[in-house]
Amino acid sequence: MNLHHCLHRTGILIVLVLLIPGCMTFEKQTLPQEATLGHDLTAFSDLPVSDDRVFDSGDGLDLVEVGFIAAINNPTLKSERARLEIARAQVFSAGLWPDLVVDASVDKPHGDTAGLVSGTTVGLSYELGALLTRGARVAAEDRTREQAHLDVLWQEWQGVQRARTLAVHARIEAQQTELLQHLKEALNARYERSAEALATHDVSVEVNAADLVALVDLQGQLTRLVQAHNDTLHELNLVLGLAPNVEIAITPMGEPEPIDAAAVKDRLVCLPAIRPDLMALRAGFDAQQARLRGAILARFPALGVTVNRARDTSDVRTGGLGISLILPFLNGNRGDVAIQRATRAQLRQEFAARLAQSDSDVDRLMELQSILRSEADSLARYLPELKAVLDRTSAAYDRGDVPPSTFLAVQSTWVAQRLEQLRVEQVGWDNHIALETLLALPGVYPERLEQPTVESTDSSP
Repeated sequence: MNLHHCLHRTGILIVLVLLIPGCMTFEKQTLPQEATLGHDLTAFSDLPVSDDRVFDSGDGLDLVEVGFIAAINNPTLKSERARLEIARAQVFSAGLWPDLVVDASVDKPHGDTAGLVSGTTVGLSYELGALLTRGARVAAEDRTREQAHLDVLWQEWQGVQRARTLAVHARIEAQQTELLQHLKEALNARYERSAEALATHDVSVEVNAADLVALVDLQGQLTRLVQAHNDTLHELNLVLGLAPNVEIAITPMGEPEPIDAAAVKDRLVCLPAIRPDLMALRAGFDAQQARLRGAILARFPALGVTVNRARDTSDVRTGGLGISLILPFLNGNRGDVAIQRATRAQLRQEFAARLAQSDSDVDRLMELQSILRSEADSLARYLPELKAVLDRTSAAYDRGDVPPSTFLAVQSTWVAQRLEQLRVEQVGWDNHIALETLLALPGVYPERLEQPTVESTDSSP
């Protein structure tokens, strides 16, 4: 084959190579113009909540169903799951082989060109050094992908925890609002009676003023609670990926079952192997191990190979083999090795710090569980007695047998303690849910990212 034919075929090859990127098409996408939030709960009907039950909102939502919706429909979690495609693409990119490099040149003689021809050179080169570190790069990106997967899973767990906590708050706040609303109706009726009696001089100004003060104080308390409840309901709907106008009924919860201290100790031992955030840190550490290994491998001399054919202007044809070698005497990738080694040390310390934080948090929450249990028992014991005292004092106040200050003191104490009882129940659930998350208790949080497909209930295009 003469050099002319070789150049011709090389030109065709170059043209084909330049056309390869054209095989990938660009598709333009647009951003949504409306919020893609669900408008009812029917999209979740009959989906498997667990191995032995399906989703049913007919009797309201319990905490398991609330967590189920949050895990599969939370807008932020949907966005985070989309990030996993980036990690998968990075693994794909790391596994690609280096491309061949084609060099071609033409030297056209000028001046006295008698007996001369155009000189040509065609070369094919390949960087072999990239092959040496390919395995380490693939291993690092694969563990990074696993870390991203576990990070999203941990965010799912936290999203479920937040949704369940908000559901508890919504339920307790509704009970507190109902309590204060009933009391407001009673105080309003009392104030209207005393105002009428004051007009006929049947009660003193002091009695009527005491009724008004009690009513106004309670109204302010009720207003603040309604505002907080409004914030809770909107945040709960957003966490569940539902429109603000979707009403969610939370079923009665009762009191949470105490978590056994002995079981906690056993759970802490195996925590690094079962809790997603700790598993993600371990995957990140393994990825850094691979990067350090790759940086050390990159210290070896980088080798490149080139095969070429050439014709000079006197029509002399040659073929050759070229080798390039980078000598690692001055740089030797030592800076990158130092960076990767320091990063590995930092990740190791971060893992140890997370373990220490987990131990401290679990111990703190277990102590709080005992404190709340003691307070709940005390309130359950004394609150009925305080309510009986309030009933007697209220009757005596209506007869004029006790001064307004005494009645207001007893009434405000009972209201405060009943609200405190509900608050203790709420904090108890918050504490219980947080412990379930930190201890990675089974059956409460999703164990994988593959979720059921939920058909969109919005009308946006």
